[in-house]
Amino acid sequence: MQETIKDFERNLTDMVDTFVENIQALTAKCRELEDQHHEQLDDICVRLLNKVVKSELNDELTEELQQVIYFSELSVQVFISIYPTFVIVNINLAHL
Repeated sequence: MQETIKDFERNLTDMVDTFVENIQALTAKCRELEDQHHEQLDDICVRLLNKVVKSELNDELTEELQQVIYFSELSVQVFISIYPTFVIVNINLAHL
């Protein structure tokens, strides 16, 4: 009976360890994808805003959309400035 209990505990410990390792790997992959997405979004926004500043898109965009893009520059800058803090908080929470 004791042998069976020890085998069960060992198996359960192995399964939990494997589960934790898998979750850590998936979390790392999600962070990597999140970073890639952030970089791509940042590049797209900067290119679009540069075109707007140079008036290269004025013929293609409505006035309302031009205003949205103009005011979105502030939103992008806020996002860029808080993103590192967001990542640090998530990393700290992951270690809890």
